[in-house]
Amino acid sequence: MAHTLSPMSAQQHSLDVRGYRDDALEYVYQQQETPTGKLGLLLPGMGYGLEQPGLKYATSVLDELGFDTFGLETRYHTPAFADAPADEAAR
Repeated sequence: MAHTLSPMSAQQHSLDVRGYRDDALEYVYQQQETPTGKLGLLLPGMGYGLEQPGLKYATSVLDELGFDTFGLETRYHTPAFADAPADEAAR
C-alpha cells in the first residue's frame, strides 16, 4: 500500500510490493517525468519512518537531483514484529 509524501516534481506510482509472509508492504515510489536511470533507495531503520524529517529531506534532494525514489516502510513498530522470536525477527 502506497504511503504519501509531499508532492515534488516526481510522479507517484503504484506497485505490488510483498514481503515476509507475502504481506503487502507500505512504500513510496516516485518516478521522474522522463526516464533517469537513477534510483534512490530509502530504507528507514527501527523507530524511524519515511515521514521523518531526515528521510523527507533526503527524498527531496534526490528528487531535485533527478533521481527516481523508492522508500520502503519498515515493520519494526508493529506488534507482530515486537512479539516475534528473535530468530524470526532477524529474518
